[in-house]
Amino acid sequence: MRTKRIPILLMVVACTLVVWARPDWKTVDVDGTQRDYLVDLPSDLTKPCPLVVVFHGGGGNARQARNSSGFSRLTESGYILVYPNGIKGHWQVGMTDHPKYDATVDDSHFISLLLDKLESEYPVDVNRVYATGASNGGMMSHLVGITLSDRFAAIAPMIGGITSEMEKSFPPPNSMPVLIIQGTADPLVPYEGGPVTIGRKKWGRLLSTEQAAKLWAEHNGCDAPHTDTLPDTVEDECRVERTTWAGGKNGSEVVLYKVIGGGHTAPGGMQYLPESVIGIVCRDMDAVDVIESFFRRHQR
Repeated sequence: MRTKRIPILLMVVACTLVVWARPDWKTVDVDGTQRDYLVDLPSDLTKPCPLVVVFHGGGGNARQARNSSGFSRLTESGYILVYPNGIKGHWQVGMTDHPKYDATVDDSHFISLLLDKLESEYPVDVNRVYATGASNGGMMSHLVGITLSDRFAAIAPMIGGITSEMEKSFPPPNSMPVLIIQGTADPLVPYEGGPVTIGRKKWGRLLSTEQAAKLWAEHNGCDAPHTDTLPDTVEDECRVERTTWAGGKNGSEVVLYKVIGGGHTAPGGMQYLPESVIGIVCRDMDAVDVIESFFRRHQR
């Protein structure tokens, strides 16, 4: 019995090592500091490819984002996917009370240099570069939309808003198509804005979700909003309202998916912690599909 278990155990370990060994970590020099990232490539690199930068959430890392977000399936549609790593699992988005806040780290500069490297190594369509992410990664998506509006064609922040510090850098010099996904029952990133509270600790303040959407819409010069409701297809105690501000400069628009009853989760994604901790996952839409469709409509 014991001899049978050893080969099985070795097979499990070997499979685990294979899974965790790929893809290889890559690095880019940022003023003497090596910052790392992961890349997933489509099978056809003979033509210009759209690029999506996926930012991990707070306390996470690039590998977790790659394995759990679902975005890597977009390689099948010709996208290049890149997953950068924040320092100590955190993106510097102006959360000045956060224990990992570091004013000496410029993550926008890191992303700019990363794009330079990717564009030199792969056939990136520079007019179709996009950003998305969840939680702290959603905040980082907002940030690069502000600070690197000359590099990104559209952004799609999920369950992460605009910090008070970030608002000080607004507006960017260019219009920016924006898709926002946010749950009204998010226990960590409040839909109505205000302090981000973890336990008894307050780590910074956010604009409300609707304030953030309106800020982008006004900057883009969009028309008055139109709201509709997505089909409530699953009995999951949530529903989705979609508000669209269309008609912006250079074809820009802002789309807000208000996930009524949704938690600190991406619709259609994983229930990565118990509902009692993060709330529910809405099943009335798939965030990856919705975001890809939005990105496909926009280029610089």
